[in-house]
Amino acid sequence: MHPAYKDDKELCKWLIENSSGSYRLAAYAAERIETLTLHLANVQHECDKLESAIRETLEENLHLADGDVCTLIKLKRAIHYT
Repeated sequence: MHPAYKDDKELCKWLIENSSGSYRLAAYAAERIETLTLHLANVQHECDKLESAIRETLEENLHLADGDVCTLIKLKRAIHYT
């Protein structure tokens, strides 16, 4: 990262605002990066919610998650529950 930009979002904003002509492609790429960054943050948030719900379910039902051959083994393995 260039030291003049504190993060990717700031760099993307600069590219969008300052690209024209043959450099318009850089602005388009910056817009895509910005969009993908937002999508990634949303996906991470959803994954965190799912992991939290799985962990809560396992803890509420420890009697069903009591070994390597148990009803909830797939959930335990999905989040590396110990």
